[in-house]
Amino acid sequence: TRLPGMSGRKKKKGEKTVQADLAYIQSTDPRIWTVTDVAKWLDFIELGQYKKAFIENSISGEELLDLQNQDLVDLGISLLGHRKKIFKKVTLLARSSADAFHAGSDHGSTGGSLSQSSDTSWTSSKSGKSNKSSKKRSAQKRSNKITVKCKYQHDWTVFKVKKTIKFSQFKRKIRREYGADMDFKYRDEDGDEIRVKKRSHWKVAISEAGDGPLRLYLSPAKRKERAKIGVVEQTTLLGLLDPVCVADDKGTILLFNKAAEKLFGWTNAELVSENVKLLMPPDVGESHDFYLWRYSRDKKPRVIGQGRKVIATHKNGHTFPVHLSVTAGEDTFTAVFKDIRKEKTDDAVKAQFGLLQNMLMCAIVIDTSGKIVLFNRAAEKLLGYKQAEVLGKDVAMLMPEPYCNEHSEYLSRYVKTDDSKIMGTGRDVVAKNKDGSIIPVNLSLTEQGDGDNRFFTGILAPVETKKIGKKNMLDQERDVLANLLVPAIIIDDRGIVQVFNSAAQKLFGYGITEVLGKNVKMLMPSPDKEKHDRYIRRYLKTGKAHVIGVGRDVVALHKDGTMLPVRLSVTEKTADDGTKFFTGLTQE
Repeated sequence: TRLPGMSGRKKKKGEKTVQADLAYIQSTDPRIWTVTDVAKWLDFIELGQYKKAFIENSISGEELLDLQNQDLVDLGISLLGHRKKIFKKVTLLARSSADAFHAGSDHGSTGGSLSQSSDTSWTSSKSGKSNKSSKKRSAQKRSNKITVKCKYQHDWTVFKVKKTIKFSQFKRKIRREYGADMDFKYRDEDGDEIRVKKRSHWKVAISEAGDGPLRLYLSPAKRKERAKIGVVEQTTLLGLLDPVCVADDKGTILLFNKAAEKLFGWTNAELVSENVKLLMPPDVGESHDFYLWRYSRDKKPRVIGQGRKVIATHKNGHTFPVHLSVTAGEDTFTAVFKDIRKEKTDDAVKAQFGLLQNMLMCAIVIDTSGKIVLFNRAAEKLLGYKQAEVLGKDVAMLMPEPYCNEHSEYLSRYVKTDDSKIMGTGRDVVAKNKDGSIIPVNLSLTEQGDGDNRFFTGILAPVETKKIGKKNMLDQERDVLANLLVPAIIIDDRGIVQVFNSAAQKLFGYGITEVLGKNVKMLMPSPDKEKHDRYIRRYLKTGKAHVIGVGRDVVALHKDGTMLPVRLSVTEKTADDGTKFFTGLTQE
């Protein structure tokens, strides 16, 4: 049985709870309302039937104040009258009006208890100053952020992110939220759907949203259709006697013929859908994806269309030398291999060394460790050393810095991978005479032998027939570097460009008059550009070198704004008057 007065007590208790809720949200800035507070507000304005939609879509106070008509439609509020009512109440909220909290007239008080609590408004005189400063801080914070509303199928998800967020970061956020990559579209002011595919699109989308929310319509990302090989082409390649491997532009193997199976020990079934890096030593394979990506961007063939010796990896893990030829299709690469382990060493190699002694050209022969095994009479004359002084010594002694410090690494890498940009070609370099002077020469390199009896022969031809006369140090350096095929730049201790040779002009796209007398940081992207002057000052003050005397991979800036990955070597010289100069040699 129900006790007398119980119903009345429950009713009074419920009314007190409602009044307490109303007092709380009236005294709180709507911008910091929770989703629950918004739901209670809907009850007060007698639109509680939409609470579920607001809760499911995480509409908090800040999102409430940003709602647009299309948002309300998407939330399932189909009645125009209800949408108008919400807009009116939201407008009143922004004006700090007590009429925003009840379902009556939007102009003036209804005389009931709801309007009587207006003295507890969140903009009351007691807290006016603090609320004004709070609104100011909130507005500043809001101006740095943007509300991104993402619709996938029938559901909306709201994100609050900084306007400076990178497109790649936002894509990762979406991937974490939905567990898959998504394609993005938004509607511009004309109602057209615009695809957001890259960073520049993303910036435009945020800019067009202004201070309002950005609405994105999501769909699962379309995967690129896997490259295929035609039946006729597949039949032809499988029947070739030479080992053949076909991979797509991501490095995924599509075909591996019988001859390749025999050479590498893998079967076609084992390798199809695997990455071609399985056929390479680990240190080479680590860089292969980057090479594919770089080719996809600039289409510059560095290996494609020309044969070269490389090191391959067998299924059982041992490595062996092969000759590799690669051709490129529309979205595939075809590699043809030749096993060169069985190539016999030419018996005339050793006899050739004897013939080099009497050559009029400077000839130097080294072994795989870089030790000099032959130094002919012309080399003695050109470089100032006697044969007895150099035989058995490291050939790096004949090179100026920084090459002498890096040569051992280059040689060991080539011996291991057979990957060289200069083997079999001629190029202009600089050598170092016994007296310390540098000599511009043209160097032609060839390789002889095989296995443990590999040798490398260098033929040097002086670029200039007479020694440089008495010139100041900078003029000497300028004369030496002028005809060098390697891009070379000399700067003074203020970073001002003093020498900019022809190869550097070709690499960076600038004419010499555009660069001389300017600060070298014009050839650098941010943030290096802003830091370079400080680096020079620190080095001049402390003498601690971080770059000088060693080679390192850096990024340079072309005249047209494109980034250039280069290998930079820097050396330092001091003129007679004490001025320091820095010579930078760059190679792509």
